[in-house]
Amino acid sequence: MDSLQHDHANTSEECKTMRLRDDASENENIILNPNFDDGVNNWSGRGCKIVLHDSLDGGKILPKLGKHFASASERTQTWNGIQQEITTRVKRKLAYQVSSLVRVYGRNIGSANVRITLYIQMPDLREQYIGIASVQATDKDWVELQGKFLLNSSPLKVIVYFEGPPAGIDILVNYLVIKHAQRTPPSPPPSIE
Repeated sequence: MDSLQHDHANTSEECKTMRLRDDASENENIILNPNFDDGVNNWSGRGCKIVLHDSLDGGKILPKLGKHFASASERTQTWNGIQQEITTRVKRKLAYQVSSLVRVYGRNIGSANVRITLYIQMPDLREQYIGIASVQATDKDWVELQGKFLLNSSPLKVIVYFEGPPAGIDILVNYLVIKHAQRTPPSPPPSIE
């Protein structure tokens, strides 16, 4: 009998844990393999090659976070870049916060505009491109790229991708995080000693 009660107690703990996990999933990153720990799995090149690096330029370029970064190389168009399909993980009518670390590399570019764009294919096959964020990235250091988006419809396909610099310039990506945008929490009650 004792062991039965013990099991029952565990089950109720598990339920609590599962409920907590559901709440936590609200804050989970919808990007798979966000910092390239698993190579370039779940990522692809949009009209270009995608290459995994732990360093570049004789060790002058290292990831700011984690062990790896990826580059979109052999770019021939401004819209070429690293992409990931997020169709099944993005929910409509929910605000998302986007954050990434990027830089550019090649031909002594100095700096170039890097953008995060959402490609959306509607059920009637119409296509939309929504700019989420842009930043002036440099070849000297990683810069943060941040933005928000919200989908009002239920598209057939949603792809997030990096684009912007002129052809021949590599876009380097250290990580990409897309989470449900946090509502500002109410201020906590004052603590009474």
